[in-house]
Amino acid sequence: MNATRDNHEAKRRAAPSRRRGVSLLEVMIALAIVIATAALVLPWTAGWLGDRELDQAEDQLAMQFLMARAAAREQGRPVEVVVEVGGEVDSLTRGAGSVEARWMSPAVVPGDDDALEDGFLGFAGEDDIPSAIKASWARFDLPRGVSVALEAEDADGRDAEEAAGGVGDMRARGDSVAKAAASDGAKSMGSQTLAIFLPDGTAVFAPIFLLSTDAGAIRALQVDSVTGKTKAIAARGNGSDGTSGDDALERPEFERPEFERPEFEPPVDGVRGERGR
Repeated sequence: MNATRDNHEAKRRAAPSRRRGVSLLEVMIALAIVIATAALVLPWTAGWLGDRELDQAEDQLAMQFLMARAAAREQGRPVEVVVEVGGEVDSLTRGAGSVEARWMSPAVVPGDDDALEDGFLGFAGEDDIPSAIKASWARFDLPRGVSVALEAEDADGRDAEEAAGGVGDMRARGDSVAKAAASDGAKSMGSQTLAIFLPDGTAVFAPIFLLSTDAGAIRALQVDSVTGKTKAIAARGNGSDGTSGDDALERPEFERPEFERPEFEPPVDGVRGERGR
């Protein structure tokens, strides 16, 4: 018995080792699993990265607007925030641009409304040239692949009071002047005005602008005309729920509740009671 077992072990050791290879079917199954996983993961990853880029750019813009508003209140001078894009943009620097805050008029004495209005509306003249703000926060470059542009309807020109949130006549006049200046600047310098802040802290011109990435992520934003903070705006047109664009832009939190006030009878003998009792 022992001799037979030893013979079998000797033959097994002497025989060349045989290893099992991978068949073509197994390779195809493995490739199919990898492709299916990539098809599920890559779009989600691209969307997540696009949202991260938009979040970063939105945070930078929000800080820019708040600092510009603070500078306008502190110095008593209107501040304009513009986005500038170079004339020739290649595929490697697509979306490259900068956002800059600059003065729009000479300093005025706080409380001098006439000088403030004349100085602000004088932006359309030849002698009043916007000057740069010498501060580290006043200018920053947009991340690569991120672009900022006004919405089509705002770029063509919307109603002044609607764009500024129902402000007064002075702001409406300033809105039209700013739109003309922004249109001329966009044609010559490739710049567009995102917001104009007055010394009282309000935004006289705050159009809807689009923040987008090369990956296709788009976000519509607008500067609040009172607080100077950026807020997300619903897309125009019919929504998924069938609502129109105007309904999507409504702010229900600012609507006053509708209710009937109880009517009271005049007091009789010092006792007040509700009508109908």
